[in-house]
Amino acid sequence: VQTCGSSDLSSGINAEYGVSKYRRTLLNGNTTQYDWEDGYTCHQVGSGAITVLLPQPYLISTLSMLLWDCDNRCYSYIVSVSKNRKDWVDVVDNSRRQCSSWQYLSFPLQPISYVRVIGTQNSANSVFHLIHMELPSHRKQRDEEEEVEEGEGSEGALLPQ
Repeated sequence: VQTCGSSDLSSGINAEYGVSKYRRTLLNGNTTQYDWEDGYTCHQVGSGAITVLLPQPYLISTLSMLLWDCDNRCYSYIVSVSKNRKDWVDVVDNSRRQCSSWQYLSFPLQPISYVRVIGTQNSANSVFHLIHMELPSHRKQRDEEEEVEEGEGSEGALLPQ
C-alpha cells in the first residue's frame, strides 16, 4: 500500500462500471466541456453504480467529484471504498442531502483499490451524472491557492439546499 501524496493518479485509474461515450470521460481532466450529449459518466438511479479501479492500493482520505451542473438540478449519493471489490465501506453518505457541482469529500485515511459512487437521487430525472473524479482531491488545495492569489476562491464543496 502506497501513500498517495501530490502525485496525480488519473493516468492509472480506470472506470470499471458506469456508462459514457468514451472510456476515460470520468478521468480525462475535462471539467469544463460537457453538455446534454457528452462529457459525463452515468448510471440509472436505483440500479448500478459508477466504480473506479486504482492501479494498486493507495492510502487516501480525500476525493473530489464534479456532478453534472448545466442546470439547477441536485443529486444525492453514497461513496464506498474497497480493497478487494468484495468488502465495501461507506465513507460518505449524502443520500439525504441535495448536492450540486463540485464535491470535496474527506474521510478517514485508509487503503483503497476501488471507489464506488451510487447515485440515489437526481432532482430532474432518474439518471446520476458524474463529470469528473479526482483521487486524492487536489481541488481544495487549488481553491485555497486561488483565494490567496485572487482574493476569491471556493472551499469547494457540498452544497446542501
